Amino acid sequence: MKLSTKGQYGVRAMIVIAEYSKNGKYISINDIALREKISSGYLERIISKLKKAGFVKSERGANGGYILGKEPKDIKMFDIMSVLEDNIDVIECVDIGVFEKCDNHSSCKARKLWLKVNAAVENVLKNTTLEDII
Repeated sequence: MKLSTKGQYGVRAMIVIAEYSKNGKYISINDIALREKISSGYLERIISKLKKAGFVKSERGANGGYILGKEPKDIKMFDIMSVLEDNIDVIECVDIGVFEKCDNHSSCKARKLWLKVNAAVENVLKNTTLEDII
């Protein structure tokens, strides 16, 4: 599995926003972008998805920016990745629909391994909160 930059940058941005939110402070896109060395335009599209999912809230104005929309303990990494990544499976064939179309589906011995790896990754993401990271 290779996570896209959307997932990677989204997690990094959420960490920064969480750190600022501890003190009730908002942080601007530009400040996050400078701190994390991410394009502010690209980051804006990522944070827009996170906002739609309720993970962050925004405020306009001089002291505005972004703040967490939920408590860090209530934000699981799996939920963030699910919003930002098209697919977080380690390999396509763990999806039963894809597997059934595979020429080797009736004789594949490796799929059990990929299912275990996928389950382990999913388990880590589902059991790690933003609070655990910050």
